Amino acid sequence: MGYIQLLDVLFISTFIAYLVTPFIRTVATKFGYLDNPQDNKVHAHPTPLLGGLAIFSAFLIAILTKESVIGLTQARAMLLGVSLKVKQSIVETHA
Repeated sequence: MGYIQLLDVLFISTFIAYLVTPFIRTVATKFGYLDNPQDNKVHAHPTPLLGGLAIFSAFLIAILTKESVIGLTQARAMLLGVSLKVKQSIVETHA
């Protein structure tokens, strides 16, 4: 696995995250996944959560499109582990 191929995966995932983030932000706002201001927080306005979901989406698409770079077994293992963590984070965020 060459560095050029890994950079390709990096650039694909970065570009996809850039494109998907506004959509995820809208979804987070619509469904109430917001971090509201409190005395112990810095922000003054409700801040949408679920930014990790945009990064996960980008990671997922990049891995699936460049699966041959990583290998099917490793790609499946990474996707399984990351998917479980994303699910846990979303449930914990909304609780």
